[in-house]
Amino acid sequence: MSKLMVEREYVLPVVGRIGTPKFRRWVVDHLPMKNLHLMRDVIDDLHRTATEIFETKQRALKEGDEALANQVDQAKDLISILMKANMAATDEDKLSDSEVLAQASR
Repeated sequence: MSKLMVEREYVLPVVGRIGTPKFRRWVVDHLPMKNLHLMRDVIDDLHRTATEIFETKQRALKEGDEALANQVDQAKDLISILMKANMAATDEDKLSDSEVLAQASR
């Protein structure tokens, strides 16, 4: 049985449906479950890394970095694919930067 089974099957579904994200984070931070805290830390690292990559690609595109523009255009990774699709979308269908990041770090 997985170490995270209890947290994944019983705790997260309940916590995920209550209150605001800030409140849910507070609950996770205060539950005395080491594995739940480990999962929280992994999710934080994933989000932080996705944010760094996204911001680097976005900054390079704005500054006209040709190599990175070609990489995004060739869509070799998930964030590049999402950025390319979002740039090609109509104004009403475009996602905000935070929505693109949410898709990349899920």
